[in-house]
Amino acid sequence: MKQLLSIIALTLLCLNVYANKTPLKVGVLLYEGAEVIDFTGPVEVLGAAGYDITTITEDGSPITTWPKLTITPDHSFDTAPNFDILLVPGGDASKAIESKATLKWVKKRTQKVQSVVSVCTGAFILAESGVLNGLKATTFYPVLEELDKKYSKITTITDQRFVDSGKIITAAGLSSGIDAALYLVAKNEGERRARSIAMLLEYDWQPEKGFTRGKMADTHLPKLLPEEPEYKREYSFGDESEWLDVYYIKNQNDSGTFNSQIQNRLAQSDHWKAQTKDGLNWSKPADDHKQWWLSIDINETDKTDVLEMRVHLSKRQYTL
Repeated sequence: MKQLLSIIALTLLCLNVYANKTPLKVGVLLYEGAEVIDFTGPVEVLGAAGYDITTITEDGSPITTWPKLTITPDHSFDTAPNFDILLVPGGDASKAIESKATLKWVKKRTQKVQSVVSVCTGAFILAESGVLNGLKATTFYPVLEELDKKYSKITTITDQRFVDSGKIITAAGLSSGIDAALYLVAKNEGERRARSIAMLLEYDWQPEKGFTRGKMADTHLPKLLPEEPEYKREYSFGDESEWLDVYYIKNQNDSGTFNSQIQNRLAQSDHWKAQTKDGLNWSKPADDHKQWWLSIDINETDKTDVLEMRVHLSKRQYTL
């Protein structure tokens, strides 16, 4: 064990040989409900780069994150020292967004620092403070549309893992903060330095082609479910060319009637055309001489008032 710890310490030392003589300082904004990975992921990267990390809450009191960890900050807004980089994580940011003191502090600090990095819904804190006006930004995939509608002065980017708008870098959801932090290190100290850190963290950093939630195949799915039935999405997964959703639909005794509702909704969707008479297979043009093929399978379950709906989307070559 001692030998292993010595190897780790030596590796960290070698990485920090190239660190700035005066390390960059990072101020991490924390608040009730902040998402753990949103700040610990970037902090792991920036700490490995040799940067000094300071945690800050509005009044200096401990906060409870999501999931539930208690974090005792280093400073309050009033006692926080100067720093070069402001990190704004997401999570349940509603109270932070409603806090005038938080918004005022974020705006003031943004004017003073070299760089700002937001992760996930942390972009909403920046947006509400006004510092994103006139800039491009991204956020957590499920709330991209909300950001776009609520803040008309921001150009919302849906298909990038993080967006560099100069001083401010906004990352998409959760683990994308790691990518944004590595990018910031590369921006400050060169890509080789960032790649060395990614290797130390055993993180598969792919700056040009990493996972981007907004590029996944389900972004091409039409809205299938009517407003009335209660439903639960049992599981959902895929990649850029294929996707599978499985739903359990309550209060639907007649699978034929429900199938007709789904067909009617698809018929009203742009570009989708029925490929079989039963209305369970549809297609629409994609790019690169391909087409999206959508199949829907609706079955009764052992519960009389519950249906199972399996939705499979895949990109295929055009067939004649």
